[in-house]
Amino acid sequence: MALSLLGAQAALAGPPIAGVGTVSCTFVGKAKIKPKLIIGGTTSPVVTKLGGKLTCSGGTLDGATVIAGKVKGLITNPGPNANDCLGLAAGLPAFTATVKWKVSPGSPKLLPSTVNFAAGGPGDINLAGPGGSIALTINGVGAAGGSFVGSPIVAVAVTDETLAAFTTACTPPSKGLKGFAFTGLNAPSTVDVQ
Repeated sequence: MALSLLGAQAALAGPPIAGVGTVSCTFVGKAKIKPKLIIGGTTSPVVTKLGGKLTCSGGTLDGATVIAGKVKGLITNPGPNANDCLGLAAGLPAFTATVKWKVSPGSPKLLPSTVNFAAGGPGDINLAGPGGSIALTINGVGAAGGSFVGSPIVAVAVTDETLAAFTTACTPPSKGLKGFAFTGLNAPSTVDVQ
């Protein structure tokens, strides 16, 4: 009996596997923007560091074992006048994020996912989101070498900041917008592996 338990523990302690299936998560985190965004800004490039935590449930196959995760991403906008607040309405540039998955006790560990998010357009940004927020829909796909390869991954980021607060921060003589928070103040932000 003891030997069989040791064998089972050894199997679970083996190398992480490439997970498959679906996952549904809520996201809490921040986006830090440098340099700050301001109406009429002329600086380029602008770099946004995205980070946060996932709380997950209700998945299928290997995704059913996922209970949490950590997300990191780097968004670089090299375009002209990249720190002009008005440019945000055009959508986000393409970027890559990594997700480290945490599974329930006793489940095989999963390889991290690299997610390639496609460039967005004006239709992906809702300036009349829940509670007056700004809601961004970002579409990606799981890259080779990790978990959920080829799976569509859809993130909906709902800002704590309202459009009114965004406008105030962006309008001189204000010093500019240095980032967004996503804590669920107006509505949950979500990440779904489909």
